[in-house]
Amino acid sequence: MRALAEAALARYDLPASSKLTMINHTENVTYAVDPPSLARRYMRVHRTGYHTVRAVESEIAWARAVREDLSIVTPEAIPGADGKLVQIVDNPGMDEARRVVLFRKVEGRRVSEERDMVTPFRRLGATAAQLHAHTLTWQPPAWFERFSWDFEHTLGEASHWGPYAEAPGLSTADLELLAQAVERIRTRLETYGKAPERFGLVHADLRLDNFLVKGTGTHVLDFDDCGFAWHLHDFGAAVTMLEDRPDVPALAQAWLDGYRTVGTLDRGDLDMVASFVMMRRLTSAGWIASHTDSPLAQALGVPYSQTTVRLAHDYLADRYLADLK
Repeated sequence: MRALAEAALARYDLPASSKLTMINHTENVTYAVDPPSLARRYMRVHRTGYHTVRAVESEIAWARAVREDLSIVTPEAIPGADGKLVQIVDNPGMDEARRVVLFRKVEGRRVSEERDMVTPFRRLGATAAQLHAHTLTWQPPAWFERFSWDFEHTLGEASHWGPYAEAPGLSTADLELLAQAVERIRTRLETYGKAPERFGLVHADLRLDNFLVKGTGTHVLDFDDCGFAWHLHDFGAAVTMLEDRPDVPALAQAWLDGYRTVGTLDRGDLDMVASFVMMRRLTSAGWIASHTDSPLAQALGVPYSQTTVRLAHDYLADRYLADLK
C-alpha cells in the first residue's frame, strides 16, 4: 500500500522528498503528505469494490458546490499533473488498481471529545439542515452518481455494509428480536415516504469526528459515504457508537433544535428519529460482521451486539427517544 501511495505521489506537482505518513486505515487508507516548505495535504487511497471513478468525482463535485454555495468549508481535491482529480494507480502485489485523491488540509478544531457535547450537537444539526437545503436547489451534473442508503441498501439483501444478523454473539432469541425491530423500521419507512423534503442527497456520516470548527466557521470532512437517503439518516450517523449514552436524549434534542434554526421538522419527523438511530445501529452491526479482520470491529465485537439487542428492546417498547419535541 505504501509503495502504491508513493507511486501516486509522483502523479502530483510535489517534491519527490515529500513525507508520507499513514494516519488512518479503516476502509480507505489515508496518508498525511508533508512536502518540504509547503502546507500538509492528505491522500486518500480508496478501498476496492465500493465506489466507481464517477462516484468519487461526484463526491468531489458536491463537496465543491457546498464550499462555493454555503459558508461551510469542505476538503478541496487537488488535480494531478494530468488535470484529473481522481488518479488510477496500480502497483505490483495489489489486487487491483486503486482510486487516489489528494486533498488540501482543512483547518479547524475537533469537538468530538468535548465534555459538553450539547452545543456541538446543536451546531451539527444546523449544519445538516444547511446541507439538506442545498441539495433541494443544487443541480448536480448529468453524470452525477452516488448510491442509496434506502432500506434495501442498509438492512435489506443489498446492504452496503453487510448483514446485521451475522454480527458476533447473537442468539436465536436475539435474532428474532432484531428481526422484529427491522420489520418495524421497514413499515414505518414505507409510511414515512420519500418526499423531497425528507429524502435526498445527504452526507451520511455527519458525526462530530467529521466536523471541525474555527471561530464561527463550520468545516465538514469526509464525504466518502454521501448518497441518497432520508435526511434524518444524518442524525442516525451523528450518534453512531453513542446510542446508549444516558445523554443521548439531550443530544438528540440539541441536534433537532439546531436543525430547526435552518430547516423545518414536523411531528412525523420527530416520531421517526428513534427508527433512524436503530437503522444506523443495525447497519453498523452489519459492518462489524463483514469486517472481522478490522481491529475496530474486533474491539467492538460481542458487547456491541449485546447493546444493540438492549436498544432494540427499548425501541420496540417505545422507550427509546420517545419524548422529543
